[in-house]
Amino acid sequence: MKNRYVRTIILSRVLLQLGIWIRNFAVLLYVTERTNNDPFAVSLISVAEYAQRFVERSFGG
Repeated sequence: MKNRYVRTIILSRVLLQLGIWIRNFAVLLYVTERTNNDPFAVSLISVAEYAQRFVERSFGG
């Protein structure tokens, strides 16, 4: 890509997604370690992450 601004935006989005993935993986490892591999506790990570979006989109449209 020759456009410097587009390249910067794409790179920032890639780095953002990478950071989010690393954070999610770190939280998963932390919860797994603290709960002695309890599958219920690990699944609550996803519930906690997506419950807010579900509630907002149910009422907000």
